[in-house]
Amino acid sequence: MIKFANESPAATIFFNGDFYCVVSMSNSGLHFADPEEPVRYYEFGVDSEILGEGVRQALLASKKIPPNELKGVLPIVKKKVEERIASEMKTYGYKDKRALYQRMIACSVGLNNQALVFYPNHHSSLDGYKGISNDGPEVLRLPLSSSNAEIGVKAKEGLRRCTTAPEFELPVVL
Repeated sequence: MIKFANESPAATIFFNGDFYCVVSMSNSGLHFADPEEPVRYYEFGVDSEILGEGVRQALLASKKIPPNELKGVLPIVKKKVEERIASEMKTYGYKDKRALYQRMIACSVGLNNQALVFYPNHHSSLDGYKGISNDGPEVLRLPLSSSNAEIGVKAKEGLRRCTTAPEFELPVVL
């Protein structure tokens, strides 16, 4: 069973057809990419067990930030996200941010009622995502006792349930 230090751990899994990116999210009333945690990258076709291990690690690294510290953290988060985007463009050969995000989808993962919950998102703007539902049929649940392989399989299924605005494309998730 997974034991979390943060009572509301979260992570986001991004995928654009070329690579998976698993980001640990910290919480201060709103979730944001944790600037102190490494982003975990996996190539297209990654084994579900390896992806699941990355999701588990990202959730375990999720932190609760006191609200009075949020103002000081947000500029650091913004800088780290910009650095991450530049690194992804360089590493994966994208000419600009639009090319990187054209097929990017995102699935949020959290803890609810002692279960891992996968929330597929709607790709609504170039780098913007909105939750589809908190309790609809697209939401997936797993017991905390699930194996890394089971977590990876659910992560991929969650990504398959993502939607996009008409100007974007859905990548194929294997």
